[in-house]
Formats: sequence, C-alpha cells, structure tokens
Amino acid sequence: MHLNKILSLALIGGAVCTLGAHDFWVNGKNDGDKFKAYIGYGHNFPEPEKISEKRVKLFEPLALVGKNTKTLLTQKGENYQFEGTKVDESAILVGQYKPTFWSKDKNGQWSMDTNKQNGKDVAFCGLYEMTAKSFVHQKDNENFTKPVGLNLEIVPVGDISKISVNQPFKFKLFSNGKVVKNAQIKGTFAGLGDDKFAFDANSDENGEVEFLALKAAVWMLKAKLNKPYKDTKICDDDEIITTLTFEVK
Repeated sequence: MHLNKILSLALIGGAVCTLGAHDFWVNGKNDGDKFKAYIGYGHNFPEPEKISEKRVKLFEPLALVGKNTKTLLTQKGENYQFEGTKVDESAILVGQYKPTFWSKDKNGQWSMDTNKQNGKDVAFCGLYEMTAKSFVHQKDNENFTKPVGLNLEIVPVGDISKISVNQPFKFKLFSNGKVVKNAQIKGTFAGLGDDKFAFDANSDENGEVEFLALKAAVWMLKAKLNKPYKDTKICDDDEIITTLTFEVK
C-alpha cells in the first residue's frame, strides 16, 4: 500500500492532527439567477462564520477565474458573503488573505500589522499570507489542472470530476507556477470535527501527493510553506498557507 494511503487510513481510524490557527477556504454555488460564494475563516470547515471587523480588510474580494477571464464578486450580506451573476461554465473560485505582519510580545499577546520595527517588546514576528480555491461546476476542465498564478496553490492531476471514494487521486503543489517538493499536505472533510485532519502526506520530487478519500463529502486539502523572513531585523518568519476545496461523491 502506498505510504500516503497508510497515513490516511491511520489518521481517519485513530488520532488526528490539529492546528491552532484559523483555516481559510472558499466555496460557492448558483442560487437562482445569482452565484453566491463565501469566505470560510475559522475552525469549523465547511461552515462559514462572521469575520472579525478588524480583519475584514485582510481579504481580497473573491474572484471567479475562467479560461481567459477573471471576474470579481461583490460583497453582499454578511461580511464573508459575496455575489455575482449566475455561472454557467466551469470556473475556479479564488480567495486571498493579504500578506500581513503579526507579532507576539513578551507576554504572549498577538498584534496585527506589527513587526519588530513598529511593535513594542516583540518576541516573535511572522508575515502570513493565505490563498484558497474551489471549483464551480466540478467537471472535466483542463483549466482545473493548471495553476492560476498564486504564491501557493494545490492543483488536481487529471479530471477532478472522477475523484471518488477509495480511489487514489493525485494533486500537485505549485508556488508561482513552480512545483513544490517535500511539503506537507493535510486533508479534512465536512463533519470530521473542528481542526481535525484525516489525510497527511508530503509532496514528492514532482510536487505530487496521492490522495485517498475514505468518505464521500466536501473535502479541503491544506498546504503550508515556511521560511525565514528576508530581513530578520524586521520579522522572523515568512509563511504562506493554501487550501483547495472540492467534493468527493
């Protein structure tokens, strides 16, 4: 049995991984003559919740990316909700959490938009960015298998409409169009529980992982890259996280 399958089976049957930070995902669907989408930012995938008002500015408007088009959606309703015209063709829904400095002081208190230069008593600083994608009309579409140019993104290898329970399916990790080797990719599904993961593997030399879905559900894959910040006098870490949301039938 492939190592990735073993990891998936072990995690789903027993202990699960947890992460403390907020997850970020996007999803949407047609509703009458409108396309309605949302930002998920929290610990209860796939259920969205209201975003703290002070953090709303950290998110770019959601966008629909087609073969040769990019359409920005309009924020309407709750601050995590977006809306556009009905979508008839397959597209990729894209979300972006802007690169943001967060610092922790000597008392363990975190502050947004602060680093070692403008913060007080900073013990640690990180520059954090997040990207998120999901598929609209999840069917055979060659655009789904290509990166859209995000700083970090997960891309299916092959026809995502054919993904099914207990059938291995490959995904590939890209950073600005280049494959990312030996990066951890985790997976969770709707109903598993807050901050729990049922898949855990590292990308290989081709940037790929073999994913095995053990349940029909809405799934989210998550990957992270972390490196030292370019100037440690300003900040310590430079971290980017990406997620991909899709359905397994």
